[in-house]
Amino acid sequence: MRSIKPQEIQWFGAEPFAIACAADNRCEPPIEKACAWCDEDIAPSDNGFVCLNITLEGEPAPIPWHAECFIRSLCGSVEHQLRQCSCFSATDKQIDCSETDGLTVREEARLAAKIWRDR
Repeated sequence: MRSIKPQEIQWFGAEPFAIACAADNRCEPPIEKACAWCDEDIAPSDNGFVCLNITLEGEPAPIPWHAECFIRSLCGSVEHQLRQCSCFSATDKQIDCSETDGLTVREEARLAAKIWRDR
């Protein structure tokens, strides 16, 4: 298994917000670049990560994520964390665990990240 080099995952924001936020892997916020999860632009005041992906052509491509969107991609939706989706149901009723009704993708990510942190 290949190890991840510090420059492959960088962070941006005003203050270190996670254990992954070391001084040597901080970068400038990728302002006006779309977040990989919610597709909203990164703002100067946002915290997040830039992950280095490799394209099909073998070229490096830095991909920005808001911090809460990155957490949401790992921990699951609000419904999933609360075990209210069909992942945890033995019934035939399918309950979507992708997004919370009435919230934007980023708002749902913020709520999912809060639930995860508060555990």
